[in-house]
Amino acid sequence: MASCSYLFRRSKIKGIILEHTTYTNPTKTSILSGLLTSIQNPILKPLCWIIIAGADKDRLTKLEASVTLNKAISGSKLVVLSPAGHMGLIEQHAYVNQHASEFLRSTG
Repeated sequence: MASCSYLFRRSKIKGIILEHTTYTNPTKTSILSGLLTSIQNPILKPLCWIIIAGADKDRLTKLEASVTLNKAISGSKLVVLSPAGHMGLIEQHAYVNQHASEFLRSTG
């Protein structure tokens, strides 16, 4: 199951961080999939910058899936967490926060 974290600035969603991604559409396999699927085309695609976080030692959701999604989603950014396993966002939280902060600063 994929999960999403949202990047907010001034109470507006500015981007999404996808983790535990698979080769399927992550909006269909994440928590709140019904909501995400319904807002994917009208809201998420035109609105959001997407960080795809993949962990180099994740044995449940392989890094290759994150690489594939990064290639398929134009404008997305792949952040490889290393060393990190399935809990990469927690294990490498400072690194993920650094990329999220850089994005928020670049969007004004």
